[in-house]
Amino acid sequence: MTKAETIENLERAVGSVLAKARTITPDSIRVLIGQMRTLPSFEATPEEAESLARRLEVIHDVTMSLGSVLKAPGFKPWLEKALTSGLTPYYWNRYRSLLVEKHF
Repeated sequence: MTKAETIENLERAVGSVLAKARTITPDSIRVLIGQMRTLPSFEATPEEAESLARRLEVIHDVTMSLGSVLKAPGFKPWLEKALTSGLTPYYWNRYRSLLVEKHF
């Protein structure tokens, strides 16, 4: 197995655990990588582990402050009527399933 494959496997293993985590922090990512990288099939140098941690922070670190609502003058709601008239919420159902899986 090449070094790149080993790091890729480590990323997949850590990523699958993070996907089920309720809370993901930079520290929890590093602890998890630290625990797994000592296993023979996931060996990584400290530099490789830090690089992976930063990549996973970008992938999993979703933060948002209190949002805003944009409303144009004269806006007329349309979604509810569209849904009752046969609009298929194909992408919404898939997105909603993803949000539920991620505990949002």
